[in-house]
Amino acid sequence: MKAFSLFIILFFAVTLPIYATHLFGGEIQATKIKGQNYKITVKLYLDNASGGTSSNGLNQVKVCFGDGEVSDFSATGDSPSIEGVTIRTFEGLHTYSSPGTFQISVALADRSTDIINLSKSQPSSQFLWLVVDTKLENSTPIFKDFPVQAGVRQAFTMDLNPLNAESDSMSYKIAHISKPSPGTCGVRMSMSDDLYPNDISKSGRFYINKENFLNWTAPEIKGKYIFAVVAYEWRDGVKISETYREVLIIVDDLPGEYIEIPAYVNADNLTPNTITGSQNGSSEIALTVSAYPVPTMDKVTVKANTGLRQNITIQLLDLSGRVLAAYLSEPTFTFEQVVDLTNFSPGLYIISAKTNHETASKKIVKK
Repeated sequence: MKAFSLFIILFFAVTLPIYATHLFGGEIQATKIKGQNYKITVKLYLDNASGGTSSNGLNQVKVCFGDGEVSDFSATGDSPSIEGVTIRTFEGLHTYSSPGTFQISVALADRSTDIINLSKSQPSSQFLWLVVDTKLENSTPIFKDFPVQAGVRQAFTMDLNPLNAESDSMSYKIAHISKPSPGTCGVRMSMSDDLYPNDISKSGRFYINKENFLNWTAPEIKGKYIFAVVAYEWRDGVKISETYREVLIIVDDLPGEYIEIPAYVNADNLTPNTITGSQNGSSEIALTVSAYPVPTMDKVTVKANTGLRQNITIQLLDLSGRVLAAYLSEPTFTFEQVVDLTNFSPGLYIISAKTNHETASKKIVKK
């Protein structure tokens, strides 16, 4: 009887599939061949360190083209493994029956659990998508491969710009992790309870600057993090594609100088909800300013935040723009100042915060 039980256990051990989490992110790219004919490329970042068995068995993905058609794409090749991560490419062809705007998507189960900023209570599925306008002669941008490494307590920066965007303008937004609506080919939805990388330590800034570089100042906890970014492609002021990407950042002890880490700001407060056109200008993030209590009878506390260590000027102005009071900080990331309105008449005033490149303002009311 013991021998029979052992046989049953061994039988199931070798015949049942082995499931392991293995997905670290990815993206989709569409290349226009001619007319409505496209080559679709899916890149997946696979965990070979702890999910090698599942990674090796992932040889097909189901691609939804947004026109009701679905096809299985076969793997066409792997990149050399870097830090235990392999990039596997899947390719196939599709012809749209008529021009239009379509969401191309891939939904897969078994996202890696070896990701610090995704809790185990969140869905394990990974949903990649691309929106393309087939009415135009256009292939969507080709981006640089990942993963990338960042050093603990070191300033991290990464160029998000593509290798090829056909001279079209690009802009970017840090996004919440996508999930599909129910069904074989779901519509993209966003998780609202996922964490950005700097949410784990509750310190520093995680943002995209005006030159389309992602900045993290600075990681404090070693491990693997993912973030989602939507890349917008523009032509003559019109959006012609959207690429959703999930990117892996590996944080470790690396040679280099430590930096002073600024106060924590959630990435939603540093990244605009809507971005249009190309992004040019200084390398600092948009200055943010807050004031409380509003309305006030005497004093208001003003706080200004910026992504670079620099001088910040806070001013109190009347509605004609006349400066009533001014305060200058030493080089800093955050400047907090109490502004006294005791001697001013009740009414509407403007709080302004300035650096060498940016200005932010907020209206306040004195009772």
